[in-house]
Amino acid sequence: MAKTKALKEKPVKSKKGKKVEKDNVRNKRAQSSDTSDIVFADGAVHDEEEMDLFYSSRKTVKELVSVLGANPNPLDHMIVEENGARLYTMCFYIDKLPRHSDFARTYAPLFNFPNVTSCVFIDPQTAGKSSKQLDRRIVLLDSECIAAEKDQDRNRYRKVSAKMQDAEAYARDVESGGNQLYEVQFLFILQAESLELLQRKSSDFHMAAREKGIELCATYSVHPEAFLSGYPTNRVIKAKHGLLKSTPIKTHVLDKYALLDIFNHTRSYFSHKNGIFAGHVMSTGQPMFYDMYDSSHLGYGIIFTGKTGTGKSACIKMWGSRYIDFDTKIRSIDFETRGPRGEYSIMATALGGVSFQIKADSDVVLNLFDVDVTDEYDEISGTEYQVFDLASKKVALLQLFMVMIKDGREIDSFSDEKFIRRIVADAITDCFDERGIKHGDIDSLYEQGSVFVGGKLGSGRVKKKLPTITDFYKRILQKERANKNKFYEKPYRLIVDGMKDSVRELYYCPSCLKFYTREEYLKMQKMQQSAVCDCISCQSGQIKEIHGERAYFDGQTTVQVSRECPHINYDISQLPERERPTAMLICMDHMQENHIKKNSADPRKSKKMIALVDELHRSFQYPEARKFIEDAFRTYRHHHVSPWVATQALADFDGYEETKAIVKNATTIVLLKQDIQDREFLAKSTPLTASQIEKVFQLGGNLDDENDQKNRKGEVCLIDNQSKVVFMKVDYLEESEALVVETDMDKIQKMYKGGGGASA
Repeated sequence: MAKTKALKEKPVKSKKGKKVEKDNVRNKRAQSSDTSDIVFADGAVHDEEEMDLFYSSRKTVKELVSVLGANPNPLDHMIVEENGARLYTMCFYIDKLPRHSDFARTYAPLFNFPNVTSCVFIDPQTAGKSSKQLDRRIVLLDSECIAAEKDQDRNRYRKVSAKMQDAEAYARDVESGGNQLYEVQFLFILQAESLELLQRKSSDFHMAAREKGIELCATYSVHPEAFLSGYPTNRVIKAKHGLLKSTPIKTHVLDKYALLDIFNHTRSYFSHKNGIFAGHVMSTGQPMFYDMYDSSHLGYGIIFTGKTGTGKSACIKMWGSRYIDFDTKIRSIDFETRGPRGEYSIMATALGGVSFQIKADSDVVLNLFDVDVTDEYDEISGTEYQVFDLASKKVALLQLFMVMIKDGREIDSFSDEKFIRRIVADAITDCFDERGIKHGDIDSLYEQGSVFVGGKLGSGRVKKKLPTITDFYKRILQKERANKNKFYEKPYRLIVDGMKDSVRELYYCPSCLKFYTREEYLKMQKMQQSAVCDCISCQSGQIKEIHGERAYFDGQTTVQVSRECPHINYDISQLPERERPTAMLICMDHMQENHIKKNSADPRKSKKMIALVDELHRSFQYPEARKFIEDAFRTYRHHHVSPWVATQALADFDGYEETKAIVKNATTIVLLKQDIQDREFLAKSTPLTASQIEKVFQLGGNLDDENDQKNRKGEVCLIDNQSKVVFMKVDYLEESEALVVETDMDKIQKMYKGGGGASA
């Protein structure tokens, strides 16, 4: 289509004054040295009069939208010249329609295909013409029936008789006025910047049609006529010269019910029977109800993604608080800081839950070696049973220790990394063996001890004290001392150096590896002015002490909370930003052992549970972390837990097969405003059309405009089951949900002091 520059409105002139006005304009332009002609990319010169939309020689819409030039000579395509740019063009028509079609589904992949112009020509037949056409078909089918019966061809007779019944039913409907026939023609114009790209697009276009049972044909040798037919003139141009002297598009006869299925349904809406109130549909204002456990879902995972300031956190908090009203438990990991606490800490306490803050001076300890029995379900017998899967725990520990040892760095030698993995795996096994804890043996996890039951102290079976990072570090030191293989010397050093800061407190003699308690160390230091090993064999070696700066997870777990707690939040927001990704993975492991695996695998007894992990993409840089996350998500699904993942952009999942699988297997994707640079990943990872993707970029308004942002915050695109798309506005009830949702500290303080609610 010819492009013009800034267009000026011109006053309407009478016929007599047109020529005079035109001459005056040209005379003024000739006299003025400041005015220059407007030159287009094709080299043509256009004066101001020609820049008007409807100047004297361009009076119709057809001339307005005409391209600057075209090369109609190629038989299998044509070339359109558009302001110096070449667009390679192919036109297609539908040759064969499917026997059955679905409303807004059958033709949608063709109408919504990127860079395609779709035209449908509909011409209603008169009642007389429809009746005559059906009469001829009935006569032909009747003749075939007679011939088949005469030839004693039973199968042919059966098939033709069925067609006869359908034709007679159509004839009765048409003759009674209950139905009508239409002549319908489909035209698709596909364009690309190169012939190779056009061929690839045409191949994809054919495949999209065949998936719906539609066969396409190119308008070979009559592309110019087909291209002109796509103009907004509602006319099919017939070829009058050349190889073909007929219409370039095939005509199909459809009744009114089949014609209804052609409608390209661009607005979708759905609502779940038992869902929470999620918001309002932007286009209609209808209330939207959403249930992550709806029977139409194949899984339970939800991805929330959007730029900062678009209302992502508020949306998660609102939905989560409403799910708690439906007896759903929430387990969350808090990554981002909001003052002295995390994003979801206030929400957890406001909903009757608890938030555990993990930081350097905190008494909260999560033992890396925490392990427990898992509740499983036998679908055949319908019974529940418990298993002790220590092998899976060892694999998870190996991944976590590798992340801690490497600390975001790459190990230079492949063999060194393999040796490190072998050493760590053996040390983990030794730690459990030392306490007699064995895979599959539930009793090995317990011992006799004192228990407090019914207000009385007695004896009974209690869980053993589990290994700690300090125990693991001791084992590495002992194995390093006993090592005789020179190839293992460097791997041992890397492990010792990498894990040193994770050890809370340790005193030992490097010469003989005798370990001391804190009391023994302080006593020796007080008596001798310095702590010296009392072992005769090491010749009075100096005792070494370790106080790790990142020993947040060394020691027996101090977190004890009922699984009936509505919301348990692990707040790691106060840790240094570099250390949070590792802490996130350890919290995920603790949450999995103590809450996820405790949820019954029996779908009839399992409780609804949300596992919310904020800023999950921060740990994608570690290969071991990606593997750990993949295994964790598999466990969530098995135990009917809904993983909620929050990131800044959907493209954060791009780049790794494990993370792409999260998007692929997600039941629901909640998109807030995205970066326009992520267009390609959105196109290939979601069912969004090109126009819907453009709408996603406009969600939330202008983030630089405070008023626009305030009014449009909470606009989301919800993709359900990779098939349903709804644009909705998430809003909350200020009087009842402000304390849970609000993140502005000034507004929160006012609410606590009775200063009123906060605005959305």
